[in-house]
Amino acid sequence: MEEYHVIVRDLAEKLEKEDDRLFRTPNKFWQEDKAFFFMTRENPVRKLFLAISSNKIFDNIILVAIIANCLQLASYEHLPNGDRGELSDFLDATEIYFLWIFIVEMVVKIMALGFCLHKNSYLTNGWNIMDFVVVSTGILDMYGEVLFKLLGLDPSLLSKMKLLKMGRVFRPLKMISNSPSLQA
Repeated sequence: MEEYHVIVRDLAEKLEKEDDRLFRTPNKFWQEDKAFFFMTRENPVRKLFLAISSNKIFDNIILVAIIANCLQLASYEHLPNGDRGELSDFLDATEIYFLWIFIVEMVVKIMALGFCLHKNSYLTNGWNIMDFVVVSTGILDMYGEVLFKLLGLDPSLLSKMKLLKMGRVFRPLKMISNSPSLQA
């Protein structure tokens, strides 16, 4: 029986070493504790973003924005034949403010953690990946026509991409990503 424990322990140690090697490369710029390959945790800009992203007030502001955005999404008037009421027009006008709040949240976290390619970066967390997708679809939904024109693509393709609007439905899940007690 002891032999079995030794084999399991050795295998666990080997896997741990392999896992560490996945995040290493001969390239000296790819380092665990650097965001964007140059900002260490001692960098004053990164320190500022780390302080903001870990601040309870920042978390509470984002949580209030998520709740308000959920209420906004629930308040839409769904009229027949695509008719729109004044409330729907008002709610559409407020959409840009929510999008920018979530963009700022994403940028703060990316500056604090780094974007990807190293341990503990923004895109190594499943909830952050979901936030990134929701915010990216919001950006495409809001600014897609301008982006398509800049890239020389046909903006009429966006009308076929109705799924972008559905990205907003996942915004309530941001509440889970911002509240560790709800993640269990």
